[in-house]
Amino acid sequence: MLVISWPKLTLFREGGIGSEDALAVVLVLAGAALGALAMIQVRRLLVTEKGPTIVLYFSSFAALLSLATLPFGWAPLAFWPMVLLVLSGLFGGIGQIMMTESYRFADASTIAPFDYSSIIFGTAISFFIFAEIPTMNTLTGSVFVVGAGIFIIFREHRLGLERRKIRRVSPSQT
Repeated sequence: MLVISWPKLTLFREGGIGSEDALAVVLVLAGAALGALAMIQVRRLLVTEKGPTIVLYFSSFAALLSLATLPFGWAPLAFWPMVLLVLSGLFGGIGQIMMTESYRFADASTIAPFDYSSIIFGTAISFFIFAEIPTMNTLTGSVFVVGAGIFIIFREHRLGLERRKIRRVSPSQT
């Protein structure tokens, strides 16, 4: 992630932490850390709760907290932006239910690398819809992130196979 954000990370150059780009990088890193904590909590909640219930409470709580931003300049939306916003909410809700349910069936370390696929989808969508050409740092960093995710998937699969093999061996055979 540092490779991707390095050109925008101005902590060690003029402007320092006060620059908007540096603040954006710090906020997204903090968001990633909080997201990881949320993944762990969701995994624990799935022991006693259903996935859609977790998503409903999370979404309701997030919506209520979002109302706190009302005094900071909400503006009414035209019809098409409103339609796109509603569709985003629907697709996001369905995606959240699927992601939450996935934690019921696999460890967070197995699921987390798939979240990195958003880099690939985001880059492709940015290119085809908004004509944004990714920088070399973005491409290089993406290769590192996606490669690390693939490595983790294979490692977790191998470790899972080894754990199953150890469980099959009875204590009398050791």
